[in-house]
Formats: sequence, C-alpha cells, structure tokens
Amino acid sequence: LAGAERIEIREQTADGVVTLRAFAPEHVLAHAKQCIRQREYQLIWEQILAAETREAYLMSGKDFTSFAEFCERNRSDLMEMFNRMGFGFYSSDVVQESIGSNAFRIRLHPSLGSQFAFTEFDVVKEPGGLKWLMVR
Repeated sequence: LAGAERIEIREQTADGVVTLRAFAPEHVLAHAKQCIRQREYQLIWEQILAAETREAYLMSGKDFTSFAEFCERNRSDLMEMFNRMGFGFYSSDVVQESIGSNAFRIRLHPSLGSQFAFTEFDVVKEPGGLKWLMVR
C-alpha cells in the first residue's frame, strides 16, 4: 500500500520504555522468543502475558517472581520450542488451530513433539491485541 504507515510490533522510546504489540499469533511468538532470549521477564509479565494467566498465578499464591523463576528454569527448553516454531511457522511442522472463539493454539507437529519439552503455545485475544495464554 502506497503511503501506508508501518506499525512496529516492538517500539522503544528514547528513554528506554518498550511497548510490545501483537496483532497475529506469530507476533506473540516473536515477542516471547525475544523476551526469553533477553531475559525480559518483566516485559512478558506486564505486556505479553494474558490477564487470565497472571490472575491464575496470583490466585495460586504465586506472583511475578514465580513466573520469572519458571522462565529462567525452563529458558533453554522454551527457546528450543520458540525457535523451532519460528522456523517452521508456515510449514507442516507447526500446526495452528482455533481453540474457542478468541484463542489459538500453535503446536509442533506430533512427529516433532517427542524432541521438545514444550510443544504447545496458546494465544488469546484481549482488548488491545493478542497475549500469551499458556505453554505446555
């Protein structure tokens, strides 16, 4: 489109404030991958994690610290899944399906699943964009 404004999904202001936007499941995947790689767990918690997921953490007596510990403990396994999903996103290696009216599941094809600790990444639509609901 001539004259169309490009929308950045990751924007950083001069004073260092980062804003993450996700309009498609692959945007959530890209943010999750970059934030895990860079250990930006607070950014995930505040901007990418679904409200429902944060609430579940808080209801179970856990908080951001528990989430950050999960991310750090599973960082290598999460990165393996996110990288593989990223490489195969538009191939038969990655299966995308709707789960309900406002959520999507991105999963590695069963033929690959046994090679990975995590194989499913759920994304949910919230006001303002898509968010990371769950990883299995």
